[in-house]
Amino acid sequence: MHLTKLHITSLVLSLSAIPVFNGHADTINISSDIWCPYICDENPGYVVELTNRAFELMGHEVQFNLMPFNRALLEAQKGNVDAVLAVTPKNLVDHQLHSGEMKIGLSYNDFYTLTTNKWRFTELEDLNQHSVAIISGYDYDAIQDHIDTNPDAFYLATGENPLAMNIKRLIRGRFQILLGNRNVISYTSKQLKMGEKIRYAGSFGTPLPLYIGFSVSKRHYADIFTEGMAKLKANGEYDKILIKYQIYPFD
Repeated sequence: MHLTKLHITSLVLSLSAIPVFNGHADTINISSDIWCPYICDENPGYVVELTNRAFELMGHEVQFNLMPFNRALLEAQKGNVDAVLAVTPKNLVDHQLHSGEMKIGLSYNDFYTLTTNKWRFTELEDLNQHSVAIISGYDYDAIQDHIDTNPDAFYLATGENPLAMNIKRLIRGRFQILLGNRNVISYTSKQLKMGEKIRYAGSFGTPLPLYIGFSVSKRHYADIFTEGMAKLKANGEYDKILIKYQIYPFD
């Protein structure tokens, strides 16, 4: 499901409402898809707010653009966008992006089903004979080998808001299991007023760190971002933004 022009406009307006320093620095073009509460279409999302404020404190303006995650990675690799939000270590390596040391969150591999489905995940073999929804371009870490060797069992969603698409399709019975990040699934299902229709059914592996992935030609922005984040933590804004989105500290 793609965003309508109205939704895209609302994102631009919500971001432009955040004051930006108009100094000598150039504009940093950053892209990603909707992955709320990390990256949202109305309230900007905690990663968007942290990124905007960190660069603002360093005298830089940020322009955010919504696009499918896989496309954003490719565009950053080509140097057509400066950075991509919420990338994993594997995304960085696969697309030759640079991150620095500053984490912006954690990614989990969590399974969800309809509330009427009592299936639970304990090991990869539990996925056998089941259909699972995932998102194109995302890194599923240790589960990726299983996905690659059993492609017919996995449904791939694309677009700027692929998780909402997967939740709706799960409820319609298109597949039996949804794989994703607990924070994003919980937030998105509540926004869709479908939270009571799905249930958590287990997790796999350990959480992956998330970074901003910068194009190689703009790798110097990573150091600027790190310095800006240090200022956010020192002045208390960092904690306030995490609390606003009900995100537990991850560093």
